[in-house]
Amino acid sequence: MSEIIESIFLISAVILTILMFFVKRYINAILIYAAFGTILSGIFFIFNAPDVAAVQMTIGSAFIIFVYIIAVKTRSKIKVGYIEIPYLFEKQGKKLKGFEKELLDIFSENSFFEIDYIPIEKEKINYYIYKDEFDIIVGGIIIENKKNGDFLYSKEYLPTKLFKYDGVIDKEFECVILNRTKKQKIIDYLRLKEYFRNNSYLKTEEFISTGYVLIFSKNNKALRDDFNRFLKTFLKSKEYETIIRRNIG
Repeated sequence: MSEIIESIFLISAVILTILMFFVKRYINAILIYAAFGTILSGIFFIFNAPDVAAVQMTIGSAFIIFVYIIAVKTRSKIKVGYIEIPYLFEKQGKKLKGFEKELLDIFSENSFFEIDYIPIEKEKINYYIYKDEFDIIVGGIIIENKKNGDFLYSKEYLPTKLFKYDGVIDKEFECVILNRTKKQKIIDYLRLKEYFRNNSYLKTEEFISTGYVLIFSKNNKALRDDFNRFLKTFLKSKEYETIIRRNIG
């Protein structure tokens, strides 16, 4: 019986060691290390080294994991510059609400990041991107020409439509489009929806279907990749549909 237990422990340790090479999230690596440390303690105990097993469990596993968690938590605070837009990212009283706010909060919970939200002016978005002041910039951002541009952006989420319009609208309703190829008056569906809540008429013509994106710091490709991996799974979840209904209807 003891030989079977020894084999199970040794095989488990080897599997966890191999698995460590393939994990990409900090928290997963820490959890695998914790499991490996626990198994290693069991191996020491089986081979009649209870004192070493105790040290491994208390210092090699529990204490070291605690230090790792504190280190990751401290280094993983990111700055998010947000542009206010109805339904996606808006301030209601003292609270920030909206689809993109919830999307980033869920990403934060899943990826072990703390987020510091900072309001920015949409007229200065190119300046903020050029200066690389934020880890993420968000707020109903659309990229028209994805073949050009020296910035990092996420995969598209939340499909929307763009409309050409005639006339003049307030700046708060103007669409945030990067890499524009034509000087046209364009408004996206959510801004148009909000516009019609207070205005009775605007001549529009559907232009194209697209989706919103996040802009990432040029120096943090790993953060962009982490978000895209999260997004790939999240877009297929029921939670994704839930936050759409809650914030957009």
